[in-house]
Amino acid sequence: MTKTKPRPQQPDIAPPPPPNYPIISKVIAGPLPAIRQTRSLAGRTVGDIAKLTDIPPERDYLLLDRFSSINARWKEALSAINAYAGALGSKINTRIMLAVFDDLYQVIRNEIHPLQWRPVTDEQVMPRGSTALNDAIGTLVAQGKADNPDKAAIVIMTDSGENASKEITNEQAKALLDECRKRGWQVIFLGMDFDNTGMANQYGADPNQAIAAGKESLAVTMRKAAEKRASYSQTGNAISFSDAEKKDAGRLLLTRR
Repeated sequence: MTKTKPRPQQPDIAPPPPPNYPIISKVIAGPLPAIRQTRSLAGRTVGDIAKLTDIPPERDYLLLDRFSSINARWKEALSAINAYAGALGSKINTRIMLAVFDDLYQVIRNEIHPLQWRPVTDEQVMPRGSTALNDAIGTLVAQGKADNPDKAAIVIMTDSGENASKEITNEQAKALLDECRKRGWQVIFLGMDFDNTGMANQYGADPNQAIAAGKESLAVTMRKAAEKRASYSQTGNAISFSDAEKKDAGRLLLTRR
């Protein structure tokens, strides 16, 4: 029997909208119209939310380090990503992009509403390579600028620091993230079994927007981050982690400095 070659994997992209689905342009020129208060999205379907045209879609950009050193906690990292999407659910009208990176940048999910999210597994993507974090930040921010959402959250998940970028320097990456912050976008650093305090500081992170989580706490921490993300959408309050939350997530990590 002749074996057929496996088809190359494509990023998971939301299906095209059905007829009569209200279209909202990805790139919005000029100032955004004022968004008036609407009733809660809780319990609504994707179709219901699509009809609320007075709420332009927001964006969630998840950037996951796939450096080979994360192999021992990879399943937990993917579970944390899935927990984040699950916790957002129908709370806000957003679209999620998940990109993984080593010395290459790969989009695994794109333009997915949380209610359409299918769990990412280690059969789809595995650790390998090095950590070209600066280059990945450059690519991700370029995507954010093209999408041009009113509100967005960028969650950068790493278990080590930059070690392989060829195009973007630390200073340039910081400047790009500073641009995002000036737009009001939330930039969160999550250290996976890794005290990322110093690294997050290098990229201009507010101390309350960097958190280190132990392997066993990754999913819980990302679920909590999603709850804060939904609150940011609804109230405009910045995502922030208290010292108590950091201690609970990191446990012994914060004492290893």
